[in-house]
This record gives sequence, structure tokens and C-alpha cells, in this order.
Amino acid sequence: MRPELRWFLCALIAGCGGGGDGGGGGDDAGSGDAAPDAATDADAEVTEDAAPPIALQVVPGDLVYAEGAPGDFASVHLFSATASGDERHRITRNAGGWTFAAVGPDPRFVAAVRHEDANADGRPDANGRRAVWVIDVQSHDEYPVTPAECDAGIGGVGWRDDVRILLAMRCGDEPSAVYLVNRDNRGRERDNLLRISDHEEPVRDVFSAVGTPLYTYVVDTRACEGDACVTKPQVWLADHDAPARCRVTDGDPGLRDVGRADVRVGDHHPAFNGDLTKVVFSRNVAGKPAGPEGHLDLFRVGLDLGALYSGQATCGRPSSLERLSDAFIEDAYDVPGGGRVAGDERYPEAAAGRAPPGAMLFTAEARDGERTLQQVFTTDVDGSKQALTPARRAGGYGRWIVERYTRSAGQ
Repeated sequence: MRPELRWFLCALIAGCGGGGDGGGGGDDAGSGDAAPDAATDADAEVTEDAAPPIALQVVPGDLVYAEGAPGDFASVHLFSATASGDERHRITRNAGGWTFAAVGPDPRFVAAVRHEDANADGRPDANGRRAVWVIDVQSHDEYPVTPAECDAGIGGVGWRDDVRILLAMRCGDEPSAVYLVNRDNRGRERDNLLRISDHEEPVRDVFSAVGTPLYTYVVDTRACEGDACVTKPQVWLADHDAPARCRVTDGDPGLRDVGRADVRVGDHHPAFNGDLTKVVFSRNVAGKPAGPEGHLDLFRVGLDLGALYSGQATCGRPSSLERLSDAFIEDAYDVPGGGRVAGDERYPEAAAGRAPPGAMLFTAEARDGERTLQQVFTTDVDGSKQALTPARRAGGYGRWIVERYTRSAGQ
């Protein structure tokens, strides 16, 4: 099974204990043809044939996220909600292995990731190819735009502008790279995708600053000590118009060799803040119960765009790294078995777009005996947490709705 899907599938089957990999990715196979519906926390068991009270013209609310029934990965839908968790709406027509999603600057459209392949029983195949889809909430149309033979949307998806989508994709034996695709590529022609990254190593976790040419992403480098090697994800920053790129982070220098070459130990899923001065991300850390190869905390680092455009190799601001899970939020979570346990924080999003000032969005994963539980949380400016998804559901991959990013003065 792909490491990046392990956490979400574990939550859906209410199983899987022990460490982790710190990755994050997404999947598909649709079922049914119901229209979108509205839902509340009290009505969390969404039915496939529930009808909406009104037709959506654009995606409402402040954020989008994925949610499904525990034990049924094929039941996942995408929802929008306000930052307070109310006014919840289902925005997908068909259930399936939906994961990452981003609302476009024209909020009628959503770019989302789900799996193309299905098992013999028709349910989503966690080892199958991902595809990037476009959802038109006004017409209830859903269609893929990436080539059927490729694995696309690896670690996320985003918008460059009203019509172009940014994603990581792998075709055949080629390493994954960053591509641009038009939202109208219904024929899924590979020739219509433009490759914009030039790394030799695999690239993933792409996050686009919509309305600008800037994007941040992860490069899966290899770190070795003697004969022992591990995949070490690094956060990078690029401007695809310049073109220019630079490294922002290099992971925890103390976590290099965990004895397994298939484990990704480093930094994951970067996301810009609203004025493009900082990036938040998840990092594998030591010293907590899940162990160094599995535990993830939230971090934040400042960006130096001057270093990017002057051709410097690195562009993280010196002495700006902050460990938010210790300084900003309490990373202990209630579990049904009683008590509180330390949990992983994944997929962080700093305040941008429709987010309240100072808020943050992330997915928390906690292990309760043999069960893995996860929920989408928001925080306020003081770090107080509020769950957006109920504990009895499997939820994740939250993202603020952002029409445009704006550079701060001096950037």
C-alpha cells in the first residue's frame, strides 16, 4: 500500500496501529449518481441519495475537506463548511475515494484527487492510479482531466488561475514532476499538460499560490549514512514564470536512518500563508510515543523571496523555524477509549482567503489501541481547537477556499 494513503485507510477501517510514514496522498472509484446534499453534524451518516435543499451556484463556506464512513473508503465525499463547522454542504455528486481538493478562484469549480482503479468488488484500490478531476457544482458535472495511464495529483492539487490546475504526476517509469493542466482537458490528452519542474528526484505535495506564479512542493531526496538510506522529503519554493527555485527546509537533521528505505522521514505538505511570507508544513519528529518515523508535528518557516529571485540555493529565513505543535496548539486528543493521547498533525493550512485571521486548519490523527482515528480541526488565533468532523466519521485533507494570494510589501 502506498505510504501516503495508510493513515486515511486506517481511519476508514478503524484499524491499524503503530508508527507511520508522514506522507499524504489521495485516491478514487466512484459509485452512484446522487445529487449533492447538505448535512449537519447530527446527520453525519450522509445517504447516497439525499437531495440538496437548494442548487449550488458556487462552493459556499470557508473550506473544503473529505469525509467518509468508517470501514467504507468508497463512501468518501467532499464537503464545504464555514470555519465554525456549520452550513455544511456536500459538493461531490458521486461517492468514491476522494481526498485532496481545492476550490478555484472561480468558486464554481473544484479540482480534486481520487483513484482511477478499482478492486474486483468495484471499491477503490489504494494501490491504484490517482487522477485529478474537475467538479462543476453548478452543473453537477464531474470529470477527470489527467491522462488515464498516469498517476496524478500525488500529494495534492491546486489552481494557478481560473483555468489552469497545478499538480504532481508520474507516468510510467518517469519520476513524478510538477505539471499544469487546463480544467477543460476532458479528453485527458497528455500532450495538453505542461511540465514545469526539472528535478531528477520525485516531486509531490504541490501547493499553488493561486493568482501568482509561486508554488511550494516537496522533493523526495535520499539521505544515507553508510549503507543505510532513507527517503528524506524537503520543502521547496518555485516561480514557474521566472523560472526560479530554491530549497526551504531539509527536515530534522537528527532523523536520517530509521532502518527502512521505504519510509519517508522529513517534511510534508507545505502550504502558504495569506501574504506569502511563510510556509506551514508537517515534520517527522522524535520524542513522542509514535516514534521518530511516524510522529508528525506542525512547523512554520519564513520565506525569503529575494533569495529565490537572486538565484540562491536556499530561501528559508534564518532562525524563523517554529514548532507549532508545541508552541501554538496542544497536540493531545481525546479518544473513545478514555484519556488523551499525543496525535499526529497533518495537512496544515495557515490563514488565507476565507479563513478567519490567525486561524489554522489541519487534520489530527490519534491512535486508540488498535484503532486509528482522525478529524479535521480548526484553531483560532490563540491555538484553541475545534473539530469540524465528528469522531465517528473518517475525515481529512481540509483546505481553505482562497480566490487569490497577495504578496506582502517588501516581498
